[in-house]
Amino acid sequence: MNFYPSTTIVNRLVEIEVERMLPTADEVTVRMNQEVSPVQVIARAKRNQGFTILNGSELLNVSAEDVPKYLAVEEGTTVRKGDPLLVRKGRFGRKQEVVAPFSGILIQVRRGYLLFERQPRLLELRAMVPGRVSNLNPTRGASIKTWGTQIQGVWGSGREGYGTIKVLTNSTKGVP
Repeated sequence: MNFYPSTTIVNRLVEIEVERMLPTADEVTVRMNQEVSPVQVIARAKRNQGFTILNGSELLNVSAEDVPKYLAVEEGTTVRKGDPLLVRKGRFGRKQEVVAPFSGILIQVRRGYLLFERQPRLLELRAMVPGRVSNLNPTRGASIKTWGTQIQGVWGSGREGYGTIKVLTNSTKGVP
């Protein structure tokens, strides 16, 4: 069971240190004491998207031993979505193709199966606040110091965002 405190704490004009880290980063793009904007990318990482096994013998309707004869690319080749992986020429100039279901690398062909690694997805970590880099973790990201009003409460949408909170009324009776 989740606990959500009903208290909201507001601290006006305080120095805030925001830690922005990835589990692992391939590249940290900022340096110590650098000024950053909210939309500035401070770290990047490639995330593995997994593997897929294609049954080449079933897709071409040939024996597992014959699959290597129909390979259009070599093992270890990077291909884009839609590129032919297997091509079987038929009668009367017709051909049957098995195409890459997504971009990636053909890792190996064994017993009629094609092991295919999906192309990694690039993650970009943005600062999300204006400020100055106060601490640097060269393998994960950075901490950023900024000034603002700190509002502590519970709310979530499952996404990240930044912006200015506008006061719509000074009344305690609600928004008109």
